[in-house]
Amino acid sequence: SAQPTPCLRVLTYHRFGRSRRDPFCLPVESFEKQMQWLPSRGLAVSLDQVLAFLELGKTLPTDSVLVTIDDGYRSTLTTALPVLRRYDIPAVAFLTSERIDGSSSADKRTACEDEEPIMNWDQARELCAGGVEIGSHSLTHRSLARMPEEEARDEAACSLRKLEEKTGSAVRAFAYPFGTRADYNEWTGQCLREAGYHCAFTSQHGNVVGEANPWELPRVKVEGGEGMWMFRLLVRGGL
Repeated sequence: SAQPTPCLRVLTYHRFGRSRRDPFCLPVESFEKQMQWLPSRGLAVSLDQVLAFLELGKTLPTDSVLVTIDDGYRSTLTTALPVLRRYDIPAVAFLTSERIDGSSSADKRTACEDEEPIMNWDQARELCAGGVEIGSHSLTHRSLARMPEEEARDEAACSLRKLEEKTGSAVRAFAYPFGTRADYNEWTGQCLREAGYHCAFTSQHGNVVGEANPWELPRVKVEGGEGMWMFRLLVRGGL
C-alpha cells in the first residue's frame, strides 16, 4: 500500500491571554489543551527535524507540527513558555530586533493590540534558555520585497547578527513580515540564503511537503476562540 506522504504543518501563534479585540490572542487554556494534544499524538517536531526533512530528505511523522510564535510579545515568555516546557514542545519564536530595542518606528502600537509590551533582551535570553529557538522577523518589521535591495540585505543580515549577538544562540530561520505574496519572492530567498539563514516562513496558508521551497514555507494561523475540534482539523489539513 502507498505510504502516506509525510506532511508538516507549521502553526503560527502571536499572543496569549485575553483580548476581545485581537483575533490572534489565544487564551492560555486553549493553548494548553492544544499543546497537550500534540505530544499525545506524537506530532510535535523541532526546527532541527524540519531542516533535516527539507535539506536531507529525512522523514517526519505524518501530520507533523512545528510551533512558531511571531512578534516577540511578552506573553510568549510569561504564558507560552511554561506550557511548552510542561509538554516538552519544541518551538521557534520570531523576533523583530529593533522592536526589542524599542527603537523601531514600527513599534507604534494600535489600540487593537491592547498595549501588550514586546519582550526586552533579558527576556529574549530567558526564552532561549527555556529551550525556544529564536528566529528573525527582520530588523524593523517592514516588507522585504517592497524595499530597495541594499536595505533588504541589511534587514536580513543585521537582524541575524543582532539576534545571535544578544541571545548567544544561532539563528537559522526567518519569518517574512506580513508574509503575503507581495512580501517575498525568489530574490528575497536568495538574499536570506546569503545572509546565512536555512529557511524562511511566509503567512500563506498551506502544508509543507517534501521538495518544498525552503525559502517560501507556508504556515497555518491559529486564532483564539476556535475550539479544539477546529484545532484538530487544522493539524490534519482541514481549512
